[in-house]
Amino acid sequence: MLVASAVITAVLLLTDSCDTYGQLPLVKNGQSNYSIVISVDAGPLVVKAASEMDKYIKAVSGADLPVMRDNAAASGKEILVGNSAHLKQLGINVSTSGLGDDGFLIQTVNNHLVIIANKDKGVLYGVYTFLESYLGCRMYSSDVVTIPKKNSITLANIKDREVPGVQYRDLYYSDTYDETYMNWQKLDHFDAPDKIAGTSRLWGEIWSSSFSYVLPAKTYFQSHPEYFSLNNGKRTPDQLCLTDDNMFEEYVKNFAALMKRYPDSKVWSVAANDNLKENYCHCDRCEAINKKAGSPMGTLLTFVNKIAARFPDKTIATQAYLHYEEPPQGITPARNVMIVECGPYYLSRAESYATAQSNEAKTFRRRLDEWLTLTKNIRIWDYVTDFPYLMCPFPNFHTLQPNIKYFAENKNINNLFEQGNIAPGGEFPELRAYLLAKLLWNPDADVDKIMNDFLNGYYGQAGPYIRQYIDLMATSVVKSNIPLLSQDHPHKHYKGYLAPALLKSYNDFFDKAESAVANQPDVLERVKVARLPLMYAMLEMSKMVQISQKTLAANNSGNNNARALGFSSAGGGQVNFNARSVGYNSDESIMKLLDYFVGMCKKHGIQKMAEYPTTVDSFNKDFTKYANEKFK
Repeated sequence: MLVASAVITAVLLLTDSCDTYGQLPLVKNGQSNYSIVISVDAGPLVVKAASEMDKYIKAVSGADLPVMRDNAAASGKEILVGNSAHLKQLGINVSTSGLGDDGFLIQTVNNHLVIIANKDKGVLYGVYTFLESYLGCRMYSSDVVTIPKKNSITLANIKDREVPGVQYRDLYYSDTYDETYMNWQKLDHFDAPDKIAGTSRLWGEIWSSSFSYVLPAKTYFQSHPEYFSLNNGKRTPDQLCLTDDNMFEEYVKNFAALMKRYPDSKVWSVAANDNLKENYCHCDRCEAINKKAGSPMGTLLTFVNKIAARFPDKTIATQAYLHYEEPPQGITPARNVMIVECGPYYLSRAESYATAQSNEAKTFRRRLDEWLTLTKNIRIWDYVTDFPYLMCPFPNFHTLQPNIKYFAENKNINNLFEQGNIAPGGEFPELRAYLLAKLLWNPDADVDKIMNDFLNGYYGQAGPYIRQYIDLMATSVVKSNIPLLSQDHPHKHYKGYLAPALLKSYNDFFDKAESAVANQPDVLERVKVARLPLMYAMLEMSKMVQISQKTLAANNSGNNNARALGFSSAGGGQVNFNARSVGYNSDESIMKLLDYFVGMCKKHGIQKMAEYPTTVDSFNKDFTKYANEKFK
């Protein structure tokens, strides 16, 4: 297994002095006699790497380093980016053995800085790591980059050799569709063009449930009902009959036609439709296979293996999901079949997958172990948000690292997909993407250091207060012993981490956070956006106060709960929002909070409140209707 490693014999000294403090004075008083050297036939990614090196050194220090090709004579002071003839001319002997496709080496040799890798994308990764680890630059999100300003740059001795802890690192956040962010954070992507390798996308047009895409019921069900599953004596269009030979040939024909759109893509999905009903085919042929295999995966994997045989140059992926999670007995995935294990969908994010003692966790671990006896070609599809309630606070930061380590180190699985919120919005999407990217590269990374660096860099002086908010929420969800699922209704946690008294504490943290950056409009706006999930929780919990007290102003207990949420009671039993930090006073109503929440969402392009179908507008409409009916 590849493991992340970084052997750094010394650190960067960003200093205004000369080379007294290090061996390699890269820039002195805004001037440099160094040049950046690449091969005369360097590919576009190496050219990009050299350009980024020059761009950021200039942004940090003001020095503009020329980018040279290796057909010119070698000089005494060079930054060698990628393999070039100058390495040999200068007598520099560095090895790329063991770096794989994505690894790289950053090393100072005499008066030279060398960044080298086996693949061009590794060179680009090495440059971005140098900019981050040795110049102090950060790309916190696709539109927030921080660059320190120093008049001089002096490097001490460096020998930094890194390879990823997870070979295929995939995140599902909007920032990860930005090319520079994707490359800087060393990420892969299943459904975006492979901008790193400079070729076509790795995954084909289909990467998830595919039956209805390849054989749509609206096209085939009326003319060929036998292609579809038999349930209670009737054909239904929900799934396919996987033992029908004519259906198989039609599927292969359509599948081959789809592949022509992306002929160079290597991975294609053949997976059952995403449907909670037990509607896989129950015809005699399918039932016989499934009974022998002990699972509906019997017919699915048999079908997938047949498809894989028709396309031996492709990897055919299928999902162990819903009714198809149980590994089949007596059936082994073909050599070019990938099992996409989606079992984490049902697990609590409040505790580690490796140690949780719930029946669901024990079953998941047993199934994963059984799959690993059948094949090593496994992709983990993990879930790191609350999909029906994307704007709800979701305190799972404390389990991100142990869960990644469980897969990457304990089970030696090197293909991980962390599904977050692809649409704008949700809770801390920038922090989650940033932290997950670092952990996928190095599962042993210092999580606290990374999180604090992000919070202080992205939210400025508000960072420590937001960290306290995150920590209190994590402590509270663990203490509650209420499972944290990726399909939780917020009301489930009314007596847990979303309890009224805790919401008041959370608001106190955000009041302090906003005050800390009140004179920095851009940073203040980020803090206000980070507060939106808390406001969403307050809106949802206001319903629970009403339900538990029958009327919000019925008695003192009701009023106390309302105040604990950050509301105060007014005449007629109405609940009022009390948050000075957003410009409201204690006489404004809860509907002002709703108006503010909706307005901020629209201002920042947040439209989706759920994976589907709730939008900001529908949430506004539904809450208003509820308030008109219940808050009287």
